[in-house]
This record gives sequence, C-alpha cells and structure tokens, in this order.
Amino acid sequence: MGQPLILASKSVTRQRLLSNAGIEFEVYDAGINEAAIKSCCKKENHLVADTALKLARTKGSIVSTRFPNSLVISADQMLEQGKEWYSKPISRDVARTQLKALSGKTHKLVTACCIYIGKNEKWHNISVANMKVRRLNDKFIENYIDEIGHDALISAGVYQIEGKGINLFDSIDGDFFSILGLPILPLLAFLRTFTV
Repeated sequence: MGQPLILASKSVTRQRLLSNAGIEFEVYDAGINEAAIKSCCKKENHLVADTALKLARTKGSIVSTRFPNSLVISADQMLEQGKEWYSKPISRDVARTQLKALSGKTHKLVTACCIYIGKNEKWHNISVANMKVRRLNDKFIENYIDEIGHDALISAGVYQIEGKGINLFDSIDGDFFSILGLPILPLLAFLRTFTV
C-alpha cells in the first residue's frame, strides 16, 4: 500500500482483527470526549446509529488532520436497549447494573466505521446487531463479573462474545466481526482498492 494506515482506536480487539487479517498499521488515539458527544446527541434526539457514526467521524477527522498523508480507520460502537444508551461501565457496580438491565431483553449493538484519506471521509459503514440476552440471575452476574475481571469494564454491555461473554446470550443476529468492533469484510473490500 502506498499510504501508511492508522487505526484511530486503542481497542485491543480492533487491533487484533486488523492484525489477523494481515494488515500492517499504527495506532493513534484521537482522545475525544465521547461522553460529551453522546450527551449532546442524546439531548438533540439523534438516533443511536447517527451518534455512533458521529463518534467514528470525529475520531477519523481528528487523526486524519494530524496525519493527512495516511489512510485512517476509525470506529465506534453504541449499545441501545429501549430508549437507554449504554457506555463502557466505569465500575463493577455499573457493570452489574448494566447486565441486570439487559437481562432477558434484546438490545441493538451499532458499529460505525469510517476511512479517512487526506482529511476527507472516503468510506463508512454502519452495522446493527440484535442481541438477545438470556435471563440472568444475580449469582450468575456476580460469578461472570468475577471471572472476566477488568474485561468487564472495556465494552458496553459487559461482554466480549469471543470469550465467556457468549454465555450471556440466547440469540445474536448480526455480523460477528462488527460485534467485535470492526465490519472487517466490507472494510477489507474497500482497503483492497488501495492494495493493502
């Protein structure tokens, strides 16, 4: 590839997805205030998909401005159940509360991904997965949080479906890779146009 590739994300899972696909890249965190953007979008009655895309675009734009000669991949995920939006829990107590709220219900996990080149958006993708959490009792929730430890705090919904988090679900309808954090198949298809 002629242009260096930068992933505008600290996500270890996103990094693993690109590495496993044989893509060489560097990581640069955009350092945006996601909570402020989400709060503003929520007050303005934005759809969750629009908010996820806004977050991904903000990250991509910032990093692309810093590295205008690079191809920048940015992404974000939002979890919506009913009218509630969930972010990464900040503590075990918040993780416990999230799992109780999601128990026995279906929620949407929206993944938005963008590619910027020379400070301009060249591609974006929005993927929506419908995730049905099985009924969870308090003991299961406590044991689950104990088992996964700090990983409980790194994703909205308190799950990583590539590991023990799969035990939380009755059904999942959506792209596996997008649920992990990147719509890798359409992303790779676009990147091939740049002979990555």
